[in-house]
Amino acid sequence: MVEMNKNTSYAQVPNKILWDKNIPLSVKGMYAVICSCGPAWHSTVHGFEKVMKEGRGAIGRYLKILETAGYLRRTYKRTPDGKYADSEYMALAGPDDSQDEAQEAETNDAKEV
Repeated sequence: MVEMNKNTSYAQVPNKILWDKNIPLSVKGMYAVICSCGPAWHSTVHGFEKVMKEGRGAIGRYLKILETAGYLRRTYKRTPDGKYADSEYMALAGPDDSQDEAQEAETNDAKEV
């Protein structure tokens, strides 16, 4: 996960995504917007439309590219009756980030024993 400092007026973006030749510049911009919102931001595609001045289709494609490349984890939230409520977006440092988190958890568990 990308760590954010909420007490600052800037976002930190990992160099890994900036130099990733498989990620278009517009998608890198989307990633920067997500990073600026904090580690777990609740929003909808409509919310991103307001911030980015992009259409629903483009934003959906950008999010899918980030997810597929391993730079984003998206969790869908539902109301008690099963309807879509919103999404939680977690910016990841890259494709290996989720594996690094799992290894770190295993290491911490081993230290506690």
